[in-house]
Amino acid sequence: MINVLTVHGTAAENVRMLGEKILIPVAYMVGDLISELIRRREQAIPGPIESLDFEALLSRELNEPIDPARKGHLLPLPPEDLHYSV
Repeated sequence: MINVLTVHGTAAENVRMLGEKILIPVAYMVGDLISELIRRREQAIPGPIESLDFEALLSRELNEPIDPARKGHLLPLPPEDLHYSV
């Protein structure tokens, strides 16, 4: 889950902060999906992908509310040791 509320429980007014909090993790989820599709094609695995563990992929900080004091800073990123290869 990605929490997009502020510490006050309201929607963030800063669109950039909201976008960073949502789009950065989504990019990693898309990368994970593409890696799985490539793996399945290379191994000739038929049928749909049953599930992907996006929760394990993403930082726990994404569950934290948006901190307006971090204005101008990138919000939490997935782990730095996460690498993709295609």
